[in-house]
Amino acid sequence: MPIRRHSARTLARVIAWYMPHSLVACNLQCTRLGGVDRDRFAAMHCSIARTAGIVGDPWTLLVLRDLFLGVNRYEELRRDLGIATNMLADRLERLVTDGLVVRRRYEQRPPRDEFLLTPRGRDLFTVALTVMAWGDRHEAPEGPPMRLRHEGCGQPATPRVTCDQCGGELHLDNVTVLPGPGGRDAPGTTVVAERLLRRRTG
Repeated sequence: MPIRRHSARTLARVIAWYMPHSLVACNLQCTRLGGVDRDRFAAMHCSIARTAGIVGDPWTLLVLRDLFLGVNRYEELRRDLGIATNMLADRLERLVTDGLVVRRRYEQRPPRDEFLLTPRGRDLFTVALTVMAWGDRHEAPEGPPMRLRHEGCGQPATPRVTCDQCGGELHLDNVTVLPGPGGRDAPGTTVVAERLLRRRTG
């Protein structure tokens, strides 16, 4: 069978048609798979897994970062992050659905929305600070991109995770994890549950 020779213009037209269609298909597939993964994480008897199912996506964390910094209008978020509009709309809709953000219309013509953190969403601020502190320590060779000041004392601050009883800093080598009432031997925690049970009975 003879091979047809296509002109550069014809190939360009084919590529121009195929690329956006293939990207749309990929976005739809990723969205579907993301939903499956989110449901799977939500079913695990682990608070880390359930939280990761909500905010584990990098774009979601960056949207939350901007909301914490007061960048809460759709156009501002899009311009700051340089994110595709469909991806931004998807992340914001997820945050609204998960109860971390509420949508408020601030202009009718044209319709414009802003997104405000709920108490549930504001509780993630300390999580973002902990991620930021790790990044400043390990992924910021030119120095921290942002600095923190504690308004309570007016001094520069570095986030730490501390014990609510004695105030001591918590580290991997000074914390023992024990089984809790919500733990189960189930997919996602099978080996963890076995080890925690041995600690309780050992």
